[in-house]
Amino acid sequence: MAIQLKPETERLVQEKLESGEFQSVDEIIEQGIQAGRGKRQAQGSEAERRAAVSPARSLEQEWLKHHAADYAGSWVALEGARVVAHGSSAPQVLEAAKAEGFEQPLVVHVPSERELPFGGW
Repeated sequence: MAIQLKPETERLVQEKLESGEFQSVDEIIEQGIQAGRGKRQAQGSEAERRAAVSPARSLEQEWLKHHAADYAGSWVALEGARVVAHGSSAPQVLEAAKAEGFEQPLVVHVPSERELPFGGW
C-alpha cells in the first residue's frame, strides 16, 4: 500500500526514524493509532462528558438568564454557554445543531415577552 503524506508529516516521520526512537514507519503508525484510541476512551461519550461538566445544564441556564432577550421569539440550541444554532422552528434548529456536530444540545423557545407569574386564586 502506498500512502501520500504531507511534506511536514513526512519530515517528522523521517526525524523519528533517524533518531532511533522507532524502528519502522509501521511502528510509528501503530503508536499513533493506539494513542488515538486512548484519547477517545479518555474523553468518554458526549453524554458522559456533558454529565460531568454540567449535570443540570447550568451553563445553558445561566446563558438564558443573561442573553435570552437577544433571541426573543426564536428557537435556540445551546451547548454550554454557547449558541450553536437558532431559527424559527425546533426541528430546523436541532438539525442545524446536529450538522455542526452537537448531538444533544438544549433546544428551547425564547418567548417574545416574559410571561407574568400567575399566583392563582
